[in-house]
Amino acid sequence: VIDGKRVKVLDTEPSAASGETGRVLRASAKEGLVVGCADGGVRLTRIQPEGRPAMSDTAWLAGHGIEIGTVLE
Repeated sequence: VIDGKRVKVLDTEPSAASGETGRVLRASAKEGLVVGCADGGVRLTRIQPEGRPAMSDTAWLAGHGIEIGTVLE
């Protein structure tokens, strides 16, 4: 859940970043949307926001900012 809306994660790739599970570690057009997980970090490369078509993380970030440090539900 991001900003009160469900978001499906459709594709990911490993990231060198690490941090608390569920916490946004990176959020930029260059680095994409990276979230902490048990084994370091994972980039959410393809997502589908509730009621929207699937899109890349960078396309979503272009229209919706998210603060680094936000914890995803």
